[in-house]
Amino acid sequence: MAESSEATVSSPEDYNETERLENLRLIQEANVQAHPNNVRPVEGLIKKQKLNRRTSRTPQQESHATGEDVYCICHKPDNGEWMIACDFCDQWYHGTCIKLDESDSPLIVKYCCPPCVEKGKGQTVWRRKCRLKECKNPVDSKTTKYCCRAHGLLFFRAKLGPGAKYSNALDEGTLASLMDQCKNVEDFRALGGEVRQVDESEVLMKLDQQTLNVINAKKEQLEREVEDWQQRLKYLKLAKDRMKRVSEEVTQENGGKKKDICGLDPLFVNDDTETINNLALKESLEDRDDICMEERRKCVRHKDWTKIIAMEAEVGIDKCNHALNLLESQIHEMKNRAKIHALSSQT
Repeated sequence: MAESSEATVSSPEDYNETERLENLRLIQEANVQAHPNNVRPVEGLIKKQKLNRRTSRTPQQESHATGEDVYCICHKPDNGEWMIACDFCDQWYHGTCIKLDESDSPLIVKYCCPPCVEKGKGQTVWRRKCRLKECKNPVDSKTTKYCCRAHGLLFFRAKLGPGAKYSNALDEGTLASLMDQCKNVEDFRALGGEVRQVDESEVLMKLDQQTLNVINAKKEQLEREVEDWQQRLKYLKLAKDRMKRVSEEVTQENGGKKKDICGLDPLFVNDDTETINNLALKESLEDRDDICMEERRKCVRHKDWTKIIAMEAEVGIDKCNHALNLLESQIHEMKNRAKIHALSSQT
């Protein structure tokens, strides 16, 4: 029997992404040969296909109130804003809810949502960001900290330009005074190794008191915010204990039929920080009138509210502590500069 002249068609499983892209490039080459003056570049098509591999959004569930598909930790529908899918569970999340911006997307290699992180499934993998603050592009290679040479130049121009952090670290007079204190080559080489000890009162006189007062005011504000977040976590623990206790009481009232209540406290919804701080000092919460008494598994609006509030507080504390560290570094740098100026005035 003569062999068939038809080509063997691969099964869908054998037709992988690499072959598809190669076929697209072959089509492009054929188009160039046949129509050299009227060819659409295929690269844009390839890129678009890669980006849209997952175009259908998998809803977490359907809202009982509206009948719409709901997503994200907020359990709300797709409202048109930018969303991102978890690479571990394929659920979709609003960028604002998980504190991500669409401009962050070029830096994300693999996204892991908060529930998957908590379950230990993985972590979000990031590309290294360009060092230029305004740029959200990944670095060009492993050997550079910038997405391009132009941004590297912009970064250092900002550091050394007028009014920048390092633009006037030492004026000519201060530098000359330090040089005069060098008795030999060893002293010269040791310059910058450490700041020599001077009288603390002289340092305080050289400090910019107005700037220092502003920094200290910011520190006090941040410290109050940290305390508020910590009190919020304490109150959350009390609210969770009350939720458990009330659930047991309701179970007894229902003749032993188990019911776990939602237990959301309206103070968290109203963001009543002052009241929360006062009640957090108590040993327990007795009042149950205003809390959500709906069964926990049926309460879609308040699903996982304890986890969300705890996560919000932890993020708030981390941000405040980071800002405090930056302010402390700023004060330390100011004192070092003041010491240098104090040394220069001694000569």
